[in-house]
Amino acid sequence: MTQKDIITLIIAGYAALISTLVFIWNVVNTIRDKGKIRVTGFFGFTTNIYDNPYEVLYYEFVNYGTKAVYLAGFGGDFTKKIDGMSRFLINVPGLPKKLEPGDLHQAVFENFESIDVNVRRLYAYDSIGNKFYMKRKTLRKLIRDKDSIRE
Repeated sequence: MTQKDIITLIIAGYAALISTLVFIWNVVNTIRDKGKIRVTGFFGFTTNIYDNPYEVLYYEFVNYGTKAVYLAGFGGDFTKKIDGMSRFLINVPGLPKKLEPGDLHQAVFENFESIDVNVRRLYAYDSIGNKFYMKRKTLRKLIRDKDSIRE
């Protein structure tokens, strides 16, 4: 083997390694390239100039992914079945709705029944059945806040 052949072999090997890494990078990015919904919520007060402040439960759905998501609904799972049912749906005004990347949908409720110690998790779901869960830490904080509001 001449020195020219060795240099050609090194360059070819380096090119093959780089192209393999680029291929793997593209596959990973294609798999991760989707819409993602962040579900958050908190208790607060709302008012207008004519009414006294009153307590509300606020939910927010944000698409922080790179693709649009057709948000179909919002619901949750119970830890213990109630009347034979283990899941529930929450009727959110304005759903279904298409959320483009960076868009959000807000919902304000005066009824706090969706937050209970028997609720295991809350999630939004899209039109093809993907579920986007609220963080457990956020849900536990909502349950604690509800208990402190009702005291």
